[in-house]
Amino acid sequence: APAGQPAAVADTGMLAIHKGKASKLPDATPWKTLYGTAVGERYGLANVVLPKANGDGAPDLLVFASAEGSLGAGVGRPFFVEGPGLDAAEALGLPGKASGMRYGQTAAIVGDLDGDGFADLVAGAPQLDDPKGNESSTGGAWYFRGGKSGFSATPDGEWFDFLGHGASDLFGQSVAGIGDFDGDGGQDLAVVARNEDAPSSWAKASYLATPANTACLLADPAKPGVYKALNDSGAVYVFKGAPKGSGAKGPDKEPRYLVYGPQANQVIETVAG
Repeated sequence: APAGQPAAVADTGMLAIHKGKASKLPDATPWKTLYGTAVGERYGLANVVLPKANGDGAPDLLVFASAEGSLGAGVGRPFFVEGPGLDAAEALGLPGKASGMRYGQTAAIVGDLDGDGFADLVAGAPQLDDPKGNESSTGGAWYFRGGKSGFSATPDGEWFDFLGHGASDLFGQSVAGIGDFDGDGGQDLAVVARNEDAPSSWAKASYLATPANTACLLADPAKPGVYKALNDSGAVYVFKGAPKGSGAKGPDKEPRYLVYGPQANQVIETVAG
């Protein structure tokens, strides 16, 4: 195999970095190419730029291999790649429990979710089995609080056991900061549940009644509160962040808005803020 590449390249994954140019498109040829080391680990499926993370003035990278197996088969693992050279990847020991959960399928610096003045990091695991309800592939997401010295080493909050979250939803497929979505001054979060089913009514979903303070943005205007049932339409959950100075301990654990996909069996893969 060429220098720097694994001997077997099937689904190892890679991340190509192209140098930017002032007032021009980036170079067509990658300046640096980072490869996974094992077949099927999907290295580079998600990555986050960490501005001056270690204090040397150069941006660093957090790169995820969503099916990397050193913490268990298919658990996934994040890697820290130090700038400015971006030569060596250091494996980080973040959550990796049940196999196959694909922790790091997506990750993003999402804004200041807890109102302390620092941006926070959120990472998803769409194939996480619900640790409380024994349901498979419900999915989950964790948030890591930002601060002067970087992000927390362990999660400061999670979303995997809220009302309406069920088996095979694949919640955590994609995450994104969406700014102040509801105009209350806080930075909010959007999370995709890839295989969520749209119910014909809240009562026929896993909700027992219309959740307090939750709005569904896909409805029949002529029949308020009635929705067209769709299998695997996918959905985007929106969680409220805490406005600066509000005194809240962090973002809401229950969704504030829920947007279903428009067609059955089409699913939703990603969301962007």
